[in-house]
Amino acid sequence: MVVVMACSLWAQRTSRTAELLFADPAEIVTTATRSQRSIEESPISVQVLTRHSLTDWLTVQEALERRLPDVIAFEGSLMRFLSVRGSFSSSEFNERTLVLLDGVPLNDPVLGHVPLMALPALPLERIEVVYGPGSALYGANAFAGVVALKTAPSATERQVRVQFGEGNGQRQSVALWGSYLAQRWHFSTFGWVGQDGGTPGIHNAARTHMWQSALRWNPTPHTTWTLRTLLSGMQRGVNGRTVAMAGTPNDSYQTQAFLWALEREAKGAGSRYHLLRLYGQQGTHEFNRQQASVRRQANYQRLGVETLWQWSHGHTQWTVGLEARQESAAGNLLRRSPTANLWSAYTQLEYHLPAAYLTVGLRHDNHSVYGAQRSVRGALTYSVNEQLAVRASYGTAFRAPNFAELYSGGNWVWTPIELNFSPVYVMGDPRLRPERITAWEIGIRHQLAPTAHFDLSYFDKNHENLISLELHPGHPTGITWPHAHYRNLMHYHVVGVAASVVWRLNAGHELTVSGYHLLQQHWGSHSAHPTVRQISLTRSRLVVTLNGRTGTRFSWLLEGVVPPYDTGGGRALIALALRYPLQERRAWLLRVDNLLNSTYALSPLLQTRGLRLSLFYQQGW
Repeated sequence: MVVVMACSLWAQRTSRTAELLFADPAEIVTTATRSQRSIEESPISVQVLTRHSLTDWLTVQEALERRLPDVIAFEGSLMRFLSVRGSFSSSEFNERTLVLLDGVPLNDPVLGHVPLMALPALPLERIEVVYGPGSALYGANAFAGVVALKTAPSATERQVRVQFGEGNGQRQSVALWGSYLAQRWHFSTFGWVGQDGGTPGIHNAARTHMWQSALRWNPTPHTTWTLRTLLSGMQRGVNGRTVAMAGTPNDSYQTQAFLWALEREAKGAGSRYHLLRLYGQQGTHEFNRQQASVRRQANYQRLGVETLWQWSHGHTQWTVGLEARQESAAGNLLRRSPTANLWSAYTQLEYHLPAAYLTVGLRHDNHSVYGAQRSVRGALTYSVNEQLAVRASYGTAFRAPNFAELYSGGNWVWTPIELNFSPVYVMGDPRLRPERITAWEIGIRHQLAPTAHFDLSYFDKNHENLISLELHPGHPTGITWPHAHYRNLMHYHVVGVAASVVWRLNAGHELTVSGYHLLQQHWGSHSAHPTVRQISLTRSRLVVTLNGRTGTRFSWLLEGVVPPYDTGGGRALIALALRYPLQERRAWLLRVDNLLNSTYALSPLLQTRGLRLSLFYQQGW
């Protein structure tokens, strides 16, 4: 049992859907089309976790894996990662899902990864999850979808906030907020340090830290300059007992990153809009930190510039953008110190009629390593009547091979061979081609009643040239352990459905039932010796949430998810949250996770159980 106590000092947020777990269909989103459209009008499937939904979880990883049935978690040897609607990771990183923080890409060039376990949910106002290929707007890594993290808008007053958490020796955290306003200037900052003792019996304890800031200047009412910075890091134990590639068992892994972005936004007459963004990222990955003979390390840098124009005329809105980027890396994880250059151009046409909304997009990416790639997307929403709308979309996307897959210089990792764990000597292949996906989707959104709506999606995704490891019988220098190269080996076809019902039972209660089911999944390989011959993904998953209020103060939330992780089965994981506000800005929050003390599997070889009790006290001025 873990007990967490917290004291915080905060300012209330003023979202139109602040009391809902998922945003109202009329809420405006920007990630799906890079323009302002309501959820019900969007031709692309999108789900929005509100600030109210994020208060129950400490990290972005937890919020996504427990609230969304089609975003499934897997406990890897190095960290926990995500699978979005069946588009699993090729190793154990989030390289097939693009993650943005206020529009800036976070996926690094060495692994294509974002450690969502190291990003707290506390400073976020919302998370927009866009499903399906997104390369027509965002380029590489927008393969399975896009996860957009949106920080809270500028505060309207000066404030300082602090939160302390104690995990009874297992989980501790300290967070600090602050903001300052002076005429046209606004500065905000957030810092967080956390420690998690991990899962009992598993070597996966972690230490994390994060600091971010934003400085905004409004020289005119229609122009905003913003300077953003983000520093994050994590050190985590390596358990070495999962079905993904890993470092030496019972060792440790560490990653750190620093991100900055300077952007200018200008709004003109009518619907004209212009964005200019200059951004950079640098960081490091370090594997096998406890053993000098097999320790591997890689440093990376990224520098990019992007500009975007939008304007409207009648029923038409155009979006045109250009992007250029340079990436480099060095270290003994790689056999060379590569540098890659990228330039991109994209355009999107949106045509709006009284009953229909059409979107067509095209993007061209030219990369110095893997050449030219073209991505397309077309989508249509048609309103049958005021209660019923249908949508259809088609798109292509690609996932670029990262520096580790291209240039790994012979690194020892542990990986399962028919579930028998042994060390493997891994080498990259500079001839790798980008992975490709072609997907289409049809869906409906129906307003069942003034207080209830239903959403259903049917999707078909075909993955080609998936990168995996091909095993060989021995090592070239005579070592008897097997060795492997990255190859474009796998192809994968998946068909599935996702559905959700949100019903506001009365003024104080809301019921959400959402599910995901794979109708078909078919694997194929171009090799007789892949490291994992076939992967069985979770075919069905269900999340049920009941959110209520008793009296004028007391509120509660009951949530169940089955199976909790991508193991192909498992018992339900049930959580209970109780909130009791003493005054307008003082409240107690009690959360009980795994209420039934069930045994569940984090991965096929890792089972655990245990009830976690968290107690928070919030205070504000």
